[in-house]
Amino acid sequence: HPVLVNFLYKIVWESDNATAWWTAAFSLEHLGLEEAINLLKRTLKTSKLNTIREYIDCISDRKSIIAILILSNTENIQSEIYPALKKVLTTSSNINELINSSYLIGRLQLFDTEIIEKLISLSQSKDYEVRHNMIFALQNSPIEIFRNTLENMLNDPDPLIRKMASAGLGNIGNKRSLGKLENALLIEK
Repeated sequence: HPVLVNFLYKIVWESDNATAWWTAAFSLEHLGLEEAINLLKRTLKTSKLNTIREYIDCISDRKSIIAILILSNTENIQSEIYPALKKVLTTSSNINELINSSYLIGRLQLFDTEIIEKLISLSQSKDYEVRHNMIFALQNSPIEIFRNTLENMLNDPDPLIRKMASAGLGNIGNKRSLGKLENALLIEK
């Protein structure tokens, strides 16, 4: 419906509320109209950006995620972004910080043994939003070590978790999980 679409675009371009801004963009993506991250990047590029350090210090704000993606380059990913995100992920108990840091870790493919262990641990969280976002980071990472975790998630009662697990196994590739994916497809409702 055009009124809804116009309303969502208005939120993306004019809202000061980072959660509304983020949600509206992903709603437009869900409707098949725009790729959310590209849309969010375009909206932030119209304003003056702060330093990468300021966005890292405000990692609980969703606008910081997009600003970090815009400002990231090979040099600052290794020198600033990776160490800061690892510290947040492994030491913070703030849900928004955990979610946002895991999103960036998955998007920028910043994995080491400690980060992998933490993501796998948090993917078992009772908090749905934390669990969902940790699995999102795992699904976009074609790393063999995530295979068993993703295979186990094929039996999760939540259909979105099963979908992300399937996508993650597809990203890992090869025929090793083919039987598990076929069995999951047969029982899927």
